[in-house]
Amino acid sequence: MLMTHKGTVEIKTERVLLRRIVMDDAKTLFSYGDWGATLEETENMVEKLIEPYVNKDYYHWGIEYGGKIVGRIKVIEISGRDNFAELAYDTAPEYRNKGLMTVGSGRYQVFV
Repeated sequence: MLMTHKGTVEIKTERVLLRRIVMDDAKTLFSYGDWGATLEETENMVEKLIEPYVNKDYYHWGIEYGGKIVGRIKVIEISGRDNFAELAYDTAPEYRNKGLMTVGSGRYQVFV
């Protein structure tokens, strides 16, 4: 059975909200230290990241927890024919080991 692509749509769980990353997230992402050497560089990275949201086969969620973005989950490779997807994710250091990625990636699997 072939996959029907839905794109990066909002997904809510009890603990996190998976949502599209927006330009307003750049300052928070920059504060985590691994999203660019300057705020302007981070803004450019976010801009390039959000451009493909128009494509239904593009999946790149920001992970919102406690009202702010704390990480992201992205599909790197997807095979609708084999029902296979490879995920990449990262979280701000202070939000690691809290089970947020487990919740987010588990919800993604149900979504697809």
